[in-house]
Amino acid sequence: MEAIEVEGGKVGEPAQPVVTDVEKGARSSASGNATATLAETFMHATPQDYLLMTVGGVAAAINGIGDPLLIVLFADSMSAMTDDGKIMEVMKPIALLFVGIGFGLQIAGTIQFVCYVKVSTSLPPTTSRIPASTIKPRRPPRAWA
Repeated sequence: MEAIEVEGGKVGEPAQPVVTDVEKGARSSASGNATATLAETFMHATPQDYLLMTVGGVAAAINGIGDPLLIVLFADSMSAMTDDGKIMEVMKPIALLFVGIGFGLQIAGTIQFVCYVKVSTSLPPTTSRIPASTIKPRRPPRAWA
């Protein structure tokens, strides 16, 4: 039977332990492959990249606040349906708020996406630290072919 090769070795073999070097802030596995730290990742970042990351982070925060806000509005709309005579008067501003907040969240999500994509494409690739075996596709086992 042919052994199946996976990222950590072969199926049935114990996984390699991860060793963390606290002083350097780098993580490495027992095989010696190290991952890049946050400082190494943004080593070549320009001030424009930092500005885009900040704007993207603010847009992400706005996008994250939107869902709980919509839940509160939904609860208000449910409680407004208890008054038979005033349903339309109470629901009209809530429905308009739903549309306005949804539009704002769409804009914030688009800004977040564009900022993060621009930063991720402007930074140089750090593939020199990634083992070649994780980048190139592996041949599937014969049972799958």
